[in-house]
Amino acid sequence: MSKVVEPTTEDIVVTDYQDGFQYTDEVIQFFLTSEGYVNVTSTKYKFRYVYNYKDHLGNVRLSFSSLPGATAPSILEESNYYPFGLKHENYNSQVYELADSADGVSIILAPTIRNKYQYKFNGKELQDELGLNLYDYGARNYDPAIGRWLNLDPLAETSRRFSPYTYALNNPVFFIDPDGMEATDWFKDLKGVMQFDPKVQSQADLGNKGTYVGDTDKQTTASGGTADFRSDGSIMYSKESDAYSRVMSNTLGTGREQNAIIGDKSVLVLPDYNNSASSGGSGTDLGYSFKNGNLQDPISGKEFNTIGSVHAHLSGGGPSTYTGDTWGDLGVAQGNTPNKPVFVMKNQPGTDGLGVIFSSPYVKGQAPNYRIWDVTKLFPKMNADNIQKGTTSLRDFTKNIDWKTNLKK
Repeated sequence: MSKVVEPTTEDIVVTDYQDGFQYTDEVIQFFLTSEGYVNVTSTKYKFRYVYNYKDHLGNVRLSFSSLPGATAPSILEESNYYPFGLKHENYNSQVYELADSADGVSIILAPTIRNKYQYKFNGKELQDELGLNLYDYGARNYDPAIGRWLNLDPLAETSRRFSPYTYALNNPVFFIDPDGMEATDWFKDLKGVMQFDPKVQSQADLGNKGTYVGDTDKQTTASGGTADFRSDGSIMYSKESDAYSRVMSNTLGTGREQNAIIGDKSVLVLPDYNNSASSGGSGTDLGYSFKNGNLQDPISGKEFNTIGSVHAHLSGGGPSTYTGDTWGDLGVAQGNTPNKPVFVMKNQPGTDGLGVIFSSPYVKGQAPNYRIWDVTKLFPKMNADNIQKGTTSLRDFTKNIDWKTNLKK
C-alpha cells in the first residue's frame, strides 16, 4: 500500500507501507515492533529501538530511546490529548529525532519540526500532509479538532441512535474505534458466557437478557491463558485448549457452527453471529481472506500464520465434501488452506471423535485431490475431549504430519 502526496510547490512524496516496514521515496524510515519501532537513520542505516508508552486507550503518550553512553532514556516526543484526540500545544512540545552524528560514527538526538513516526491518538497514523491533520482509521478519516468523522458511516441506518459522524459513540474516554466501522459490542448472556451481537451497543439494547460488556474485552481463562475479545466478534486465545472448548460449547449452546484458525502461537476463533447450524464460515463476509494458505486478519492488518483449522458439527458427522463457493469442509480445505488440515469435532456420545479433511489447491476443471481421516480411530488419544482438556495438543499433532505427502496420488 502506498500514499502519494503532491504539493503544488514541492516535490512529490511517496510513502510505502510494507507489513510494518515504512519507506519514504523508497528509503526505509522505520519498522514496527510490539513495544514501538526501530528507527533507521537516513544515511548510515544505523538501527535504534524506540519505545512507546501508551495509555489505556492505545494513545502514544511518550516515545523514548537510549543513546550510546547515555545514563538515562532520551525523550523523542511527548503527546497529551484532549478527550477527542486533539494534541495539547505550548508545553512539552519539543520534538526530536534520532540522526547520524556529523562524523557518521554514532547516533545523536536532533531537534526537528516533525518526527517521521506519526502514530499517535489510538495508535493511528496522523495524516498531517497539506495541513489536513486527519487520522487514518482504515474505513474512515477522523478529525480530532471537531471530534467527528469526515466520512459518513456506510451502515448509518443500523445505528440510528447516533449521528453517522459520531466518534466512539460520543464517549472517547471509555470507547475506542479500532477501524472506523459500525459499533458492535460484547455482552454476557444469562449463563455468563461472552457473546457478540452487532445490534447491541448498550445495556438498553439487552434489557434483562444479559450484561453489557463493551466493544472489546480481555480476560484470563480458567486454564490461566488469555482471551482477547476483539471488536468484530472474534476471539484470540493464547492457549489452544481454551479455543477448542469455546468452539464446541458455543456451537452446542447457540446452534451455530463456529470456526477456529490454528496459528503457530495462538488460536483465533472467528465471529459466529452470521453462521448457521450447518455452516461455520471463514469470515469472508466480515473482511477475512486467505493468501497462500494463511489467514489475512483485518483487525491487526497482519497475516496470521495458519497451520490448520477446527470446528464442531452439530450432526455428529465427520468432514463434508461439499465445495460450493468455498463453503463445506472440502471447499475450505482446497480453497482457503490447501495442504493443511481442516479438523472436525464430531459431537459424538461417549468419547467425542475427531475427523480431518485435507486437500490439494483448487484447480478449475479438475477433480479435488483430498483425503479424509478418522483421526481418533488412527490415533485414539487424539480426540475432541482431550484437545479441549489440553491433555493432547492439536497444534503439535498438526506440525508433526506432512499433510501434502499424505494426499492421494
